[in-house]
Amino acid sequence: MTNLRIVSAVVSVLLLAGCSMARVYEREQYWTETTAARLPTGTPLADAKALFAANGLELKCCVSGPEMTKAFYASERNVGRALIVEYDVVVVVDVSKDDRVEQVRVQRWGVGL
Repeated sequence: MTNLRIVSAVVSVLLLAGCSMARVYEREQYWTETTAARLPTGTPLADAKALFAANGLELKCCVSGPEMTKAFYASERNVGRALIVEYDVVVVVDVSKDDRVEQVRVQRWGVGL
């Protein structure tokens, strides 16, 4: 009987993690489509900030990484969370010296199963 409980617990955790990841994928897809349609290359930084503000997020400075010289980010926190899975969906916006969108990347940050 103990083995059955352990197996049931493991299956439950895996199912919850799978549901959590579906939400992460959904939000990644949303931001990929939204930014592709509304933040083309050359969009002013002010317009990018307004897009995120309209969605309840703040486009913040600054994030760094390989091949990023001036990048802002907006984060949807705890999009996927179930016991041992926690993910944020982050939109990274590379900005030119004259404050215009150069590139947009949708990423998943966090620790998961």
